[in-house]
Amino acid sequence: MQRQAGNNTLKATVVKVLGILFLASPAIVAADSIVPIGPTPEQLLARSAAISAASTGVNGACLVQTRKIAVRVNEPFSLWWGSYGAEVGSGWNPTGAYSIVVGKPGAYEYKFTFLGALGSSSTCRTTVSVS
Repeated sequence: MQRQAGNNTLKATVVKVLGILFLASPAIVAADSIVPIGPTPEQLLARSAAISAASTGVNGACLVQTRKIAVRVNEPFSLWWGSYGAEVGSGWNPTGAYSIVVGKPGAYEYKFTFLGALGSSSTCRTTVSVS
């Protein structure tokens, strides 16, 4: 009799835990969309810059990217950059992102130069057309 009561308590506990997990699953899925799980675009650019530097035998490299190469006046766009071999304090953070809004038509070049060890430097650029 006592053994059966213990089994019923265990079953009730298992059912409660499974019920809580079932009810909490929407919150767990929603948290996945709120908290970024993968590397950011600038981290991916820094990795690509490191591969580029290693494959070409240079001390440093950088990459800059935007998803839009043509935008309208006052349309926001993002600019990401990543570098490898750049010293902190060389003017730009080794990785970063900006959200930019341009209020005048034209072709805008975004140029980044990173200073590395022993006086080396790397420059990367992209152009965005605003109409």
